[in-house]
Amino acid sequence: YAFGICAYAITPAGAEKLLARCFPMDNRLMVFKATGRQFNAYSIDCMMNVFYGELAAYACMGPLVLPHNDWSASTVVRRQR
Repeated sequence: YAFGICAYAITPAGAEKLLARCFPMDNRLMVFKATGRQFNAYSIDCMMNVFYGELAAYACMGPLVLPHNDWSASTVVRRQR
């Protein structure tokens, strides 16, 4: 499952499939098989989750930690003055 829709890279064919399946939104039941819990798909990201299993959908996780880039303390690249 993947909630939130801050950024997606999607093919035209994938967009067509999601549009056909997700609209009109109907608050269908979303089932979490691992926990046995369910709730209504109340938003577009919930609706998309209902159909990810039917699509060739993949996730690309960005870095979990980004260090602060402090030029004044760098031991690798010295800033020219």
